[in-house]
Amino acid sequence: MPRRSPAFLRWIGTGAVVGFLVGLVMAVVSADAANYGLGSQVAYLGVMFAFLGALLGALVAVLVDRRA
Repeated sequence: MPRRSPAFLRWIGTGAVVGFLVGLVMAVVSADAANYGLGSQVAYLGVMFAFLGALLGALVAVLVDRRA
């Protein structure tokens, strides 16, 4: 029986999308920054959390791969 490995790109992509959504929610819910508009906050927090989510997704994919 061949060993099945997780689709790493799907895990990373899902983590990035979830991270971006978390950043979006945080930007909308948080208080306005003095010199930055909502679009700038969404872009900054969205990209930052998308990167962190992608890293977390990659870590989960590696852990799932080791268990298989």
